[in-house]
Amino acid sequence: MRRALLALAFCLAWVPASAGTAVSFEGEVDYHVLSQGKQDQDVHYLVNGSKIRLDVLSQGHLQSLLMDLTTSKMVMLMPEQKMVVDMAAPDGKDDLKAEAKGKVTRTGKTGEILGKKVEEWLYEGQDGKASIWAVQGMGRFRTAFSKNAWAAAVKAKDLFPLKVVYRDKSGKSDMTMTATRIEEKKPEDRLFQVPADYKKMDATGMLGATQGQ
Repeated sequence: MRRALLALAFCLAWVPASAGTAVSFEGEVDYHVLSQGKQDQDVHYLVNGSKIRLDVLSQGHLQSLLMDLTTSKMVMLMPEQKMVVDMAAPDGKDDLKAEAKGKVTRTGKTGEILGKKVEEWLYEGQDGKASIWAVQGMGRFRTAFSKNAWAAAVKAKDLFPLKVVYRDKSGKSDMTMTATRIEEKKPEDRLFQVPADYKKMDATGMLGATQGQ
């Protein structure tokens, strides 16, 4: 259960803009994430209209998050247990707090990642610094955790990061996130639906069980 909650925390850092915001990109983006002192993670990000799916694979275990931006409905899928948990979607208040902690500025550098023209942006905040190579026109990032203040900051710029190198206050590389694949093809509708054989689980109960481990 603890692993499920950690995956959920990571997933929430990727939830796009709030309900009602248009998402122009439809397709799939894969990322590889390296974090200091933690296991590598592979993230599969899918967009189908106003529906988002995030698959996070870590240590051979998969957790998924489904969100509908028009209804703000969000659920977490646990394939190994065949369980689904209803979650409260972030309301954006933490985004405002996180954005206030730092600023994002252009460096003037440009490049190309997976065929996409990207610009480098520099995030500077109370928590650290990040070099962000991003493209415009693929939707926005949103964060629900202060540790991901850089994501909240680029959200305001309407950017979609394809590579991020984050450094903490000491200057040490704390996290590197790199896009490894982009496919601009609408994913199948079934990928954004809860499987019929999944059982519902109460999120409060899950939290209690995790704290007791």
